Amino acid sequence: MICKNEEKTIGNALKSVKDIVDEIIVVDTGSTDNSIDIVKSYGGKVYKEEWKDDFSYIRNIALDKARGEWILILDCDEIINDTGKERILSYIKDNEKDKGLNLRIASFINGKKRSIENSIRIFRNDKNIRFKGKIQESVKESIIKNYGKEAIAFTDAQIFNYGNDKDIVDIEEKSKRNLSTLNSYEKKDIYYFFRLGNEFGKVGNFKNALQNYDEVMKILEEEKEDMSDLIPKIIINRTKALHQLKMYKEEEDFLEKITKKYSDFRDLYFMECLLRIE
Repeated sequence: MICKNEEKTIGNALKSVKDIVDEIIVVDTGSTDNSIDIVKSYGGKVYKEEWKDDFSYIRNIALDKARGEWILILDCDEIINDTGKERILSYIKDNEKDKGLNLRIASFINGKKRSIENSIRIFRNDKNIRFKGKIQESVKESIIKNYGKEAIAFTDAQIFNYGNDKDIVDIEEKSKRNLSTLNSYEKKDIYYFFRLGNEFGKVGNFKNALQNYDEVMKILEEEKEDMSDLIPKIIINRTKALHQLKMYKEEEDFLEKITKKYSDFRDLYFMECLLRIE
């Protein structure tokens, strides 16, 4: 885990997994509240590091400290329920083939599940598996590079994420930190614009979010490499931004165009239903 002033949530996160993990490793980037004491109360090891606008840098420091065969990555505003823990243990038991496991990250706001997506949160403790990306960091690229796509499996185990709920976390403070990290990017590539759009969306600045999503769409039309992981996310996020801006005609035209190209993308029909309700 990475931590900075997370006393409101980190205890629940650790409580939810303390019975299935052999060690708890937390890299703290400058907490001034009771976060560190809470971690230690669960027997966790705390390592202090200066924040350098790079999540992967901090994550990889944590990986270097780990001794277990498998590594579970959890954010301070996440929990895993009993069903999720049982499924996780069943997936790693006698597992000799997989290098990384996709878990289902369910995002909750005001007690309701708002979205769900895959993320590699469990993987082998292997020096060839390391995080990449200053923000929205992932080990996916290193696993594929060293072991191929077939080394990554999908599971139905869920992590409940409350990181977008303003009643639980300080969304503006998180966004300010993330925007600072994005501003440190030297290469303004497709992932930069996508992540920047997401951060603006989180704080309700849908005009700027849409501008960045449009940059992504423009690059997607020119890119020849495989962007299959990004396409569904950008389509949905751009549609949501148009909806929030009450640009209903533009939203309708966009959905009609995209549905013709991705007719099996069921979420598009759901978004169209929301548009009709409006």
